Amino acid sequence: ANKLIKGNNIDTNSEEFKNEAQEVFGDLGPAGSRMFAAEQIIKKRKEKAKVVKAILAEDDAKNSMDDKIQNRYGDLYEKGEKGVQLTWYDEGEFPFMSRPMMLFMDMEEQIGPSFEQGLADIKKVCEEMETAPAIEITEEMVESVPILYIEESSSLMPNEISAKMGEAYGEIMALMGVAKLEKAAAPRAITTKYSMEEMVCDFNPAIPVVEIPQELELSGRIQKGASYAGKALKTVHTGNYMNLKVTYDAMLKHIEEKGYEINGNSWEEYIDNPEEVEEENRRTNIYFPVK
Repeated sequence: ANKLIKGNNIDTNSEEFKNEAQEVFGDLGPAGSRMFAAEQIIKKRKEKAKVVKAILAEDDAKNSMDDKIQNRYGDLYEKGEKGVQLTWYDEGEFPFMSRPMMLFMDMEEQIGPSFEQGLADIKKVCEEMETAPAIEITEEMVESVPILYIEESSSLMPNEISAKMGEAYGEIMALMGVAKLEKAAAPRAITTKYSMEEMVCDFNPAIPVVEIPQELELSGRIQKGASYAGKALKTVHTGNYMNLKVTYDAMLKHIEEKGYEINGNSWEEYIDNPEEVEEENRRTNIYFPVK
């Protein structure tokens, strides 16, 4: 049998560490991506020890590309007074006929650097997320506009969400070009479901247009509709999309403290073109309809 266990200390006092970490791990290097490619996360909280564990399992090795090796990948979280220690592990058993190759292969050299880099990236991101930024939240009345949109669903892996959004916007813009429709505002994404328990989110990538002709016939995934109209709270997030959750948490806290009631699906507007504006300067408007 071959076993590899790698670990690293992450010092953070953030109460939201577990949720924040789960959201950003998926795009932090090869090891991180593999960890969060699993279908589900099983979470248990032990009150006395205050231990949080997340175990991610791959499909049975018999159904994998290489059924000669039975592997298990996972994460262990242990919360203590100084913060949270995260341990990544990768262990597996080689059948008898495959064991001779282990004389010539060092598994730690093969995947150890990937684990170390991923853990270092996670530590950096979590420490940067530790202090919630000061944000300005304004109350606005928004008007309804015609939109073209596509219903999408994804895991919480940022790279998967980004890919699906890009594909959806490409389809909508292609239709707008053929039908000669004029864009009315920045592209947006309307969140219809967000679940940390299920590790999934449903959202509608949408582009507002000046007018949708009644005679316009749609086929495929694209649908037409109208955006929300009414009172909404707005803030501007600047910088990395992976830190959006910190801004959302601040908005939700504001909504609760001020006695607002959420009145529909929140949405994001992507003001800056990623190909033209550096990541740290990119602006995202976040809206929550309220009453």
